[in-house]
Amino acid sequence: MFFIKTLLKANKKAAVANNRLTATIAELELTQGELTGTIAHLQSAQQQLIAAEKMASLGNLVAGIAHEINTPVGVGLTGISHFQTITADLTTKYNQQTMKKSDFENYLKISNEAASLIHNNLERTAELVQSFKQISVDQSSDEQRTFNVLEYIHQTLNSIHNAIKRSDITITVDCDESLTIVSFPGALSQIITNLVLNASIHAFDDKTPAKSIVISATRQTDSLILKVTDNGKGIPENIEKKIFDPFFTTNRDNGGSGLGLNIIFNVATSQLKGTLLCSTKVGEGSEFTTSFPCNFQ
Repeated sequence: MFFIKTLLKANKKAAVANNRLTATIAELELTQGELTGTIAHLQSAQQQLIAAEKMASLGNLVAGIAHEINTPVGVGLTGISHFQTITADLTTKYNQQTMKKSDFENYLKISNEAASLIHNNLERTAELVQSFKQISVDQSSDEQRTFNVLEYIHQTLNSIHNAIKRSDITITVDCDESLTIVSFPGALSQIITNLVLNASIHAFDDKTPAKSIVISATRQTDSLILKVTDNGKGIPENIEKKIFDPFFTTNRDNGGSGLGLNIIFNVATSQLKGTLLCSTKVGEGSEFTTSFPCNFQ
């Protein structure tokens, strides 16, 4: 009898324990479901923020190009206006038969100068429009095409000139003129844009004697090696490990989102199937190296 009672008691305890285990498993499954939903929600929010950041970058590109175009267009309009004035004056003298040889020679001299001024500024405007058109199309699409790397780097720098022209930074490009690849130009533009702007904001201080950024592109077997190097203050070790993390920024008080380097890290690793590494030393500067496979022409 004692054995039976003990067995029943043990069975009862086992049943209670089993019920508790079942309840715990159910709670864990519910928690897991909630966590999965939360992670999915956060990933979706991150993607939306990244998309918003890309659109903001494109908006800044539009604003910068509009500002840049305003100057040569303004100079061109002033030149044309002056051209019209001196032409009207000469026409009046001609009609009144008071035009002298010196008047005509002076007109030829001034008109040639005005025509040269207008031509140069229209060329500058056309160059800016072409850069903007190509860069904006490339950044809003994910298509591959054939392009010359050196020319495209210059086009990209043209598109952000307004954002960095007051920063007193000398930018040097080291790339073979014949280096032509088949790849994603929009991705390359995003990487260069973000790295140059990031350097102009974070890399330098008043102690930097001659601010310098060097952009180099070379072929290594079947990969393109793109390096953006600055001679700034470098990145402290405790920050270096976090720079590619989403939402990490040391400039949040001034509107930094912490997505710039994270976006181009994803572009380099996901879209280009390559790598993005940072080498830095405090007081000496930083070097960001992007390596990705591509077809060379």
